[in-house]
Amino acid sequence: MECFATFIGILVLFALLVGFGGRGKTRSRRLYATYQRLALHYGGTCQRSGWFTYPNAHFIYRSAHVSVRVTNYGPHRVRQGPMTLVVMQWPDFGFRCEVVYPRLAPGISPQHGLRDCTLLSVDFERRYTIRATDPGLAASLLNETIRWQIDGLRRIPVDGPLRIDFGYGNVQISKGRVIRQFADLLDFVQQSLDLYDQFVLAGSRGIEFVADESFQPLGEVKCQVCGEQIQDDLVFCRRCKTPHHRECWQYTGMCSVFACGETRFGAPQVARRVKDPKREEE
Repeated sequence: MECFATFIGILVLFALLVGFGGRGKTRSRRLYATYQRLALHYGGTCQRSGWFTYPNAHFIYRSAHVSVRVTNYGPHRVRQGPMTLVVMQWPDFGFRCEVVYPRLAPGISPQHGLRDCTLLSVDFERRYTIRATDPGLAASLLNETIRWQIDGLRRIPVDGPLRIDFGYGNVQISKGRVIRQFADLLDFVQQSLDLYDQFVLAGSRGIEFVADESFQPLGEVKCQVCGEQIQDDLVFCRRCKTPHHRECWQYTGMCSVFACGETRFGAPQVARRVKDPKREEE
């Protein structure tokens, strides 16, 4: 009798696992279909998702590489995923800035080199934490139009956690939820691209944009040889643009991507700041 009860219990557990796995696989397929549709909308490609991975859409927008994906690993000091992440190239490799909604707890100290910013907008600063390596440049980027767009972006599809990060040649916009509906995802991505356009317009006053020959990697910048994050001394393959540590490239003597075979590498150019005559007079 006890053996029979144990057998029934195992059957019930197995049925629950199969049902859970089936629902998870269906949700994964639907999410991939949404991201594949998004990639086709912008003329890009989409990497297929699996049971333990999420889809990743790639496309080009105004000569900049764009990546849209779901990630379980959010930026430092924020809720750990899953979250929807849009990553776009940014020409100033050295500028770092964070805009976080809702505001970070008062006890959380800024990362090395980041300083609190004042934008002459008490209402905006009451809702967001703004920190940057160059508060003056951050203030010029986060003008009234951009602040209005950020407020709109945090409400798509519903009001929720939002984070914008400039750093290491990227702009990352992360929403603290998985956006599964195509209409909502398209709206969020398009609003992110519109915000990027405004960043470019505002930043062009303080940044001299260099030629598109330079490369800025997307998302978490990891070396394909050692698997470690690239903090400095980055080089990229001249053929497929894959980032590497300079030392790792020199060790292998060629690109680490299978079948690429490129032996030449390049280094990212840093955007040059344009001198502001008004600041010099001050």
